[in-house]
Amino acid sequence: MGETKTHTLTTVDSDGTAVNCSAMTLEFVLESLDRTDITTVANASMTKTSTTVAFSISESVNKLEHSYRWALRRTDNGNVIMYGPYIIEHAPHQDEA
Repeated sequence: MGETKTHTLTTVDSDGTAVNCSAMTLEFVLESLDRTDITTVANASMTKTSTTVAFSISESVNKLEHSYRWALRRTDNGNVIMYGPYIIEHAPHQDEA
């Protein structure tokens, strides 16, 4: 928790077939469960290949345990490419004495 996290999504459709998003203008939106936008990552902040989309989510979003949801969509027509849950949980570790 509390770190900038880089995510790499392998872009596939519901059948598991690769979707080439490299030429698409995309937007990643993260929202709370009550549909309040938390953060948006614009196309210019993404790195895309024929099979992946990579971007970073800032430390400020990842500070506290929380459940969100996300969508990756085209900006020209609003079509959703992928979506899912975004859950931030504390990873326990043993404190040093």
